[in-house]
Amino acid sequence: MKAKSKLKILGICLLGICIGTTISNGAVEIKPGGTVHTNVTISQAYEYCYNMRSGTSSLGANSLDPHLSLNADWGAVAYLGLSPYGTVRDKTGKLIDGIGYTTTGNITGVIDLGKTARTYVSSLKSGATQNSSPNNRTKLTENLGTKYVEDLQSDADKNVENSRGMALAETRNWFNSHSSYDSSVPCIKRTGIVGFHYSDNSYGASSGTNYYRWCYEFGDVSTCYLELILPLGSSCDFVNISNLI
Repeated sequence: MKAKSKLKILGICLLGICIGTTISNGAVEIKPGGTVHTNVTISQAYEYCYNMRSGTSSLGANSLDPHLSLNADWGAVAYLGLSPYGTVRDKTGKLIDGIGYTTTGNITGVIDLGKTARTYVSSLKSGATQNSSPNNRTKLTENLGTKYVEDLQSDADKNVENSRGMALAETRNWFNSHSSYDSSVPCIKRTGIVGFHYSDNSYGASSGTNYYRWCYEFGDVSTCYLELILPLGSSCDFVNISNLI
């Protein structure tokens, strides 16, 4: 099944899982040959990604606006992968020997987006319980309402109008992906290319199984029209997405 959708994006959003990462001068430092960076709170992940704009970071002085990835960033990659420009036809993407799973079928795609479970994104749920381990979410709480932290509505997993472009309600249950969403828990984790869940007490705690991805943006705001390839039997309820980024 195919469906036409209008996506408004800011250049191209590139998400990189933090592999081979150390922390230098309060920012993420990417190095080859390492392991996935885990055991950090969501607040620390936010700070490490944001600080990549510093001249002392491994990116050097830049105007790329690096930040902890948002659901909107995740959605942009998912929808491009689901279009004829990508090769996403299941919840993991296409496997390339020696590289991993990719959204395009080659090394130009986002690697292992669908294979990385429990990836924190920069958002907080309205009305959720905030008094449990608040220090885990300090930076998100401080920046809620800015473009760097999404304010998710309690029904964002089911109401398309409250989560346009985020690959939440729009793609719920696609490819049998996880779609667990507890409005009382403040944080959300992405799993699979279009999946999400709240398990493991998602209060922003550090864990060896909680990951994060940084994102940077470039270019001007532009509108593109995509023909999405939907899972068999799925419906499309997001024609004319107008506020993806």
